[in-house]
Amino acid sequence: DFSHISGLELNKTKSYGMWIGTSKHNTDKPGEISWVNPGELIKILGIYFSSMREASDIEKNWETRIQRIKCIMKLWQKRESSVYGKIIICKTFLLSQISYVIQCLSLPVKVLAEIDSLFFKFIWQAKPSESRAREKVKRAVLCRDVENGGLNMRMFRGRIRARIGRRDEGESGEESDEESR
Repeated sequence: DFSHISGLELNKTKSYGMWIGTSKHNTDKPGEISWVNPGELIKILGIYFSSMREASDIEKNWETRIQRIKCIMKLWQKRESSVYGKIIICKTFLLSQISYVIQCLSLPVKVLAEIDSLFFKFIWQAKPSESRAREKVKRAVLCRDVENGGLNMRMFRGRIRARIGRRDEGESGEESDEESR
């Protein structure tokens, strides 16, 4: 018996069960744990899951993080930062708010576009009262390396593709010998 050997035991008062896959409509409740009803959300390590929808499609996984990004933007908007300073703020304080979820789930296109829009509006908006930010330099130029005349900003979309590429290449991020030939 595993629990006798290891000393580990399931805490049944804190455990929940959820039927998934072809059994998602099952109403049986085996064991002495609580069971989530079909369609209900359950939060595991900060991410919401449901037996009826993909976790990427659950708005709660994105809405709170986007609101947190907006709050941080408001705090930093009060300071008069340079464009380069705002890019550093985007990469350091804003992207970090959503990076964990991105590693766990695929990002919906709608959310991707909203975050890209928020970041570039934050960079170019002079005052929070301005309803629209006028971009003075093309995004493609802004995203170039400093050596190539840009400010090293990374489009959110590009970061996602890079992360997915690293997953496809393996843990080390290096290409295999066959791919490099």
